[in-house]
Amino acid sequence: MPENLNPHQDLNGPLAPQRLRDLQTRFLRDVFDRERSLEADTGSSGRLSSECQMAAYRGSVWGNLCRAMREIFPVTVQLVGERYFDAMARRYLERHPPTTPYLHDLGADFEGFARQFEPLRELPVVVDMVGLEWRWHEAFHAEDSRPWSASTLAALSPEQQMSVRFQLQPGLSLMESAFSLDEIWQAHQPGQSVGGLSLAAGTQTGFVIYREAHAVVIEPLAPALFQLLKNIQQGAELAANLAVLSLNFPEDEPGELLGQVLSRPWVANLMVGPCDQDEKGG
Repeated sequence: MPENLNPHQDLNGPLAPQRLRDLQTRFLRDVFDRERSLEADTGSSGRLSSECQMAAYRGSVWGNLCRAMREIFPVTVQLVGERYFDAMARRYLERHPPTTPYLHDLGADFEGFARQFEPLRELPVVVDMVGLEWRWHEAFHAEDSRPWSASTLAALSPEQQMSVRFQLQPGLSLMESAFSLDEIWQAHQPGQSVGGLSLAAGTQTGFVIYREAHAVVIEPLAPALFQLLKNIQQGAELAANLAVLSLNFPEDEPGELLGQVLSRPWVANLMVGPCDQDEKGG
């Protein structure tokens, strides 16, 4: 690409598409690099220098990105404050700039970033809330699945039933935390009060996050039920799943636990037969 590209004169002719792509690529790179300027590429126009124009555009882009992050993680914003969150979001976005045109994808790596963010080392409840809010966000925007009935399982032979692998609803996710994330999340919703709310760590609890109709549900689960769902998510066949439950939770009846799963809006489909390693969900 020529060093002194004038977009009004050089973006013409047979090489124009490539030159335009090159300019767009460099422009996007420089938006996220505050030490660079496109002045050598575009020159100045009007009363403002290229640097001033870039600074204005860069400020607008960063402001919109931080605003989008606040909308995805509203409870986290309340826990740490807007100024603190914006500073953290900017640090995150510098390391993980957007790679898709969809703002819904913006916080995909935020939980991993938060777990490595030194200032949050003493605030594990905030890190877990980041994880919960991203799962809530994914559940809310997940695609709808076709209705499924447990009668599908009943129609199989006993041998086939034991080799069944269930598929969970799109957007359904699991997480564990030592904090009462469901109560903390609910207390920070509009019109709710945080009075008397405890942010202290307690017993490790498993949560399932899923969408039912148009509402996202955050539900704490008993250990055996959480383990059953986790095994399903990882692609375990029914026979192996029930055997693990019997071994690890002898006080619980595996059949009753399975009945609870099948009676809830968690399962989307089932497959009969062995599972390829690539098909197992994380």
